Amino acid sequence: FSIGANLISASSGLLQLNSSGQITASAVSMSGTITAESGLIGGFELGSSTISSPVGVLNLNAQGQITASAVSMSGDIVANN
Repeated sequence: FSIGANLISASSGLLQLNSSGQITASAVSMSGTITAESGLIGGFELGSSTISSPVGVLNLNAQGQITASAVSMSGDIVANN
């Protein structure tokens, strides 16, 4: 490991921790609670109350509403309204 004034890093460069708190790693396994108000997971965009595909064809909001442009469903479907 190399330790500098603003960065701790593995000699391979695959693990870095900088003084602002940013961690960069190539093989991470995490557990526990992750809290985010924005970002990406698997190409899906995270907003403060939504998860959506980058081209807007699939959206899930915090009120439980799902909108999609190409849906295929099977099994029991119950609708109250």
